[in-house]
Amino acid sequence: MYRRNPAGLSRRDFLKSAGAMAGGIAASGALPFASLAQSDMSGALQWNTNHNTLSVNDFKIVIENFNEEFPDIAINLINHGDSEQYYTQINTAGVAGTLPDLFYVRSFDVAPFGGRGWIHPLNDLMARDGMDLSDFWPAQVAQNSYEGQLMTLPYDFSNWAIYYNKTMFDEFGVPYPTDDWTWDECFEIAAAFQEGDPSEQTRWGLEMHQWPWLIMGLLHAGGGAIYTDDYRHCIVNNPENVATLQRLQDEMAAGNVVHRGNTPAGLDPFLTGNIAMEVQGSWAAYYILDGIGDSFEWDIVKFPRGSTGLSAVSAAGGAWGIATNTEDLDVAWEFCKYITNTESTNILISNQLRSLPGRLSSVPRWEEVAGTDIWKGRKVQVFTDQMLNDAINWSYPVYQGEFDAAWNARIISVFEGNDPEEMLRQVEEEANAAADRYFEDE
Repeated sequence: MYRRNPAGLSRRDFLKSAGAMAGGIAASGALPFASLAQSDMSGALQWNTNHNTLSVNDFKIVIENFNEEFPDIAINLINHGDSEQYYTQINTAGVAGTLPDLFYVRSFDVAPFGGRGWIHPLNDLMARDGMDLSDFWPAQVAQNSYEGQLMTLPYDFSNWAIYYNKTMFDEFGVPYPTDDWTWDECFEIAAAFQEGDPSEQTRWGLEMHQWPWLIMGLLHAGGGAIYTDDYRHCIVNNPENVATLQRLQDEMAAGNVVHRGNTPAGLDPFLTGNIAMEVQGSWAAYYILDGIGDSFEWDIVKFPRGSTGLSAVSAAGGAWGIATNTEDLDVAWEFCKYITNTESTNILISNQLRSLPGRLSSVPRWEEVAGTDIWKGRKVQVFTDQMLNDAINWSYPVYQGEFDAAWNARIISVFEGNDPEEMLRQVEEEANAAADRYFEDE
């Protein structure tokens, strides 16, 4: 149903090919998806983002670089740091037909926005400029596409791993996890850190987040399906998925696993040493590095394998979409290509290890930064390894927002003892009601 990397490339072979790509680019003086237009192109664009101050500073650097080549194109950068405010603004503008020329789009929003006709399809523009998809992660190509059309150009891409407190492992005499471990072994290790009545605990073996796209990977690794092959129907209520959620519930009831709602309020329990292992994303590496400082030793290990034998990592990321209501498509396309080329991706993502770059030719720079002394040999490269070999090449359907809402309204209650089968039944019912509304005219 869902594909992973069919080539099975080793990290060494992958980096060799990516390095050759980057080297060839440098030697030729070109960049993937580099500008083909003349520098006398003129116009004005509005670019809306949803990022922090550090990212915005780098966006401004890229705009300055762009204006060295295109001095007559004015870029008006508007950043909404608050995500709720940003998506309210985008959805309101989408309905009104007043979207900014270029704007930030998450993987989960590509199909919904594409289905509503808010994003300009890119296949014809790519064909015109002789561009292909070879420099993108296959999993992200799937997520950035809708009905056979690439809809957005990638910014970053993210996946999950396990961060663990090596100092706590040493104190308890527990061996460190290895990259070939299973969820059964992960839960067994987590149990070694459990002490006392689960209702009075202040330390746990593993923290698990409740986000749908995270747990969708666990369900897949356990042999369960979420959607039909054509994504028109949700089929999440099946015995395999019930078993996966029941296992999580059992481990939480035993005090081995905890969700963020049951940890001390206002604190990050991994940073404070209350959690031995945390399921966390690639975007969190710098945050954890800064937050822990010299408090304890820590490292990162691959996501465990499920009952299928797969370490099925659910990935997602951000990208840039061109609004269908833009009045200057060629200028918007030129700028979109520029901010996603290798040089810009290095500036925006790889130089700071902000998650993973959306472009393979930027990975060698990411790996170079990951190997610097600041990381003290910690295995942050786990994330690129997983993206190559373990990321699931699936998309998110047009009704993903409704699926997420139904999921988020119920998952915590399952973690705390409610029937997982009933929860999945309700989520499936609400998601399919939304799907029917999207497809009723076909």
